[in-house]
Amino acid sequence: MSNYIDYFNAKLEVFYENNKSIFLKKVGIGLMCGLRVKDSDTLNDIIISAKKNGVMVLKAGRNTLRFLPAMTITKEEIDEGFTSLNHAISSL
Repeated sequence: MSNYIDYFNAKLEVFYENNKSIFLKKVGIGLMCGLRVKDSDTLNDIIISAKKNGVMVLKAGRNTLRFLPAMTITKEEIDEGFTSLNHAISSL
């Protein structure tokens, strides 16, 4: 299981590094983590766009994009989710 946690976090780190113009920092531990967004309007736009692209993400606090994938998530699902999330971000 920790293999999937490590894999998810590695993918999240790459996503964060590639989108530092939007995200301020990575927060949380394990699969319960998030990315702080520069402002709440951008966060709302990301959530709407992500849902349109088939990715369920949540809001935590005023400006955190929250991830909480299932403990049964596969590497393929992680890859698919980040591909869709990248499409969501690029359409902003």
